[in-house]
Amino acid sequence: MKKMMLVTLCVVLAGCVNKSQKPTSLVTPAPAQPAAIAPQPPAPPARTEPDNNGLMAQETCRKELEALRAYGPRTYNRYASEMATLTAKTSKFLSVKEDLNPRINDIVMSAYQSRMQTLCYKIEASLGQMLVDQATASLAD
Repeated sequence: MKKMMLVTLCVVLAGCVNKSQKPTSLVTPAPAQPAAIAPQPPAPPARTEPDNNGLMAQETCRKELEALRAYGPRTYNRYASEMATLTAKTSKFLSVKEDLNPRINDIVMSAYQSRMQTLCYKIEASLGQMLVDQATASLAD
């Protein structure tokens, strides 16, 4: 057992000795040449496509919810209440987002986005069904 500990200690110390030595570079640096670099103005913050698509999707969702008001007031009230609750919870999260761990932010933001997408799908499906029902009822008359 003592021999094993001695061998382990030697290996560890040998690793430490090699760690402190700097390797020599085989590449010689090129001589510095002054280059004329024109200062560029700072670029405006770039907007990513998913954010634009997300905003457009949410705007479409709100328009579909408003259209649902004319075809199914009860359904509109239910979904409007659900959207208001979800929006309030999201706003509350966004107010403390900067104080949280980025990994938690990503997880929670994904959860809110998923819930909003699910709600928008329900709104779209309900509106579509009501429009189809109205069209088929008109044809039956």
